[in-house]
Amino acid sequence: MLKTIIVENEKQHMDYLTGLISKHFPELEILACYDNVPEGISGIISLRPQLVFLDIELPPYTGFDLLEKTRDIAYEVIFTTSWNKYAAKAFRFCALDFIEKPYGYDELKEALTKYKM
Repeated sequence: MLKTIIVENEKQHMDYLTGLISKHFPELEILACYDNVPEGISGIISLRPQLVFLDIELPPYTGFDLLEKTRDIAYEVIFTTSWNKYAAKAFRFCALDFIEKPYGYDELKEALTKYKM
């Protein structure tokens, strides 16, 4: 099982992603879902996931703030966002992938194939 955390501030997007994972990707174990950066940081520190699905705009913070605070913890990141203007910065942070909303099964599957289990 691939231990996973989701950090997404919009409930409909969080529900969509958790549903997609539950239905199609049984190898992923969702440990927790957070709707803000401070809780996401705490979750990463305490749960030590292998993979984090991370939105970028999480007012008043960003997903990059979360990454800055958890750099010493080893995990992969797949950005899930509506803002393609952040793609270059996401890859500078060594993102596994960057999938733009609205995304579907195919985009999620392609992103997950980049994870080396």
